[in-house]
Amino acid sequence: MGQGQSPMIEKPHYICNTDLLMLLMTGKANGNVGAYDSSGNSYLIDTSYLKIGLLSTHSLEAKIPINDGLLSP
Repeated sequence: MGQGQSPMIEKPHYICNTDLLMLLMTGKANGNVGAYDSSGNSYLIDTSYLKIGLLSTHSLEAKIPINDGLLSP
C-alpha cells in the first residue's frame, strides 16, 4: 500500500470505508459521499439505477451533508 493511503477495510472491527463502498456502488474509489466537491461546488452521485443508497453517521460527526443521490435506498 502506498504512502498516505488508508486500507479499504479498517481494523479492529473490519469495517469497510466509504472508498470501498463507492467502488462497489459506482466503479470509482472516491470516498467523498458529501454533497460538495473539494472546490465547494455541489454535485450529484447518481445511484438511482442501482436502487441502493447509503446510511452513515459520518455526516453527523463531520457536519457534512450527505450527497442527495445516496439518500434514497
